[in-house]
Amino acid sequence: MAAILGTSLHRLEAPAAATPEAPASEGSERPGLAEALSSEGLTEIHATQTRGGGSAAGLVLALASRLGATARRPLLWISQGFGLHEAGRLYAPGLLAFGFDPGGLVQVETDRLEEAVWAAEEAARSSVVACAVLEIRGNPRKLSLDGTRRLHVRARAAGVPLFLLRQGAVPEPTAAPLRLRVEGGAALGVQALGPAGERLIGHPVFSVAVEKSRDGRARRLLLEWNPHDRRLQTLEPGPLPVAALPLSSHRPDPSREGARETAGILSFRHAS
Repeated sequence: MAAILGTSLHRLEAPAAATPEAPASEGSERPGLAEALSSEGLTEIHATQTRGGGSAAGLVLALASRLGATARRPLLWISQGFGLHEAGRLYAPGLLAFGFDPGGLVQVETDRLEEAVWAAEEAARSSVVACAVLEIRGNPRKLSLDGTRRLHVRARAAGVPLFLLRQGAVPEPTAAPLRLRVEGGAALGVQALGPAGERLIGHPVFSVAVEKSRDGRARRLLLEWNPHDRRLQTLEPGPLPVAALPLSSHRPDPSREGARETAGILSFRHAS
């Protein structure tokens, strides 16, 4: 994992023999996911709250892995320092556990938004990267419709997938043909272990709302990331598990038939 700090970023030039690595086919992909994997240009991925930035970043890493990011053709991750204070930096051991080789990541960290946008524009027209990420916080005016159109045109012309990763952002008009809102989903148990694995935490799950797409259809997806096979698969929504009611030594079990209601309303006087 390489890091570039400050404002200096040399243009990356592709070696003569470098060719893009196509992602493996995946029969379970649905519209929205397949569109993100085949996108050459700008894709917007956002979390409405800063605390959801980890889920949004996780989906971007999964997509970058599927797009063939390696040490030879890395993922270029550009962040503004202000956003890192809230969401934190990528952690190499965590990337390994997530199924992403840190050797395929180059990080760029800037102090000013203008520098981060400039770095993204340079990455968008470079054929050496497998894909690039511009991570920002909120909805800065510089990345409204006009600013994102410039990024999209450059990335599409170079055939580079460029992800605009927003923390704590609200939807707004941009030039990105695809916009995904990401939240963490409820992980399934470890099914390979049978009944004993139902109590364990399985693979990461992302709840994805397709808010904007080329076909104009809004939809929701549940995506599970398998870090061992480096595979995203769609899940069918199911009932959420509910914790059993706690037992009490001095009250009847509320789950039993005929048990009396023990809860009530307790009122307090207004403070003078």
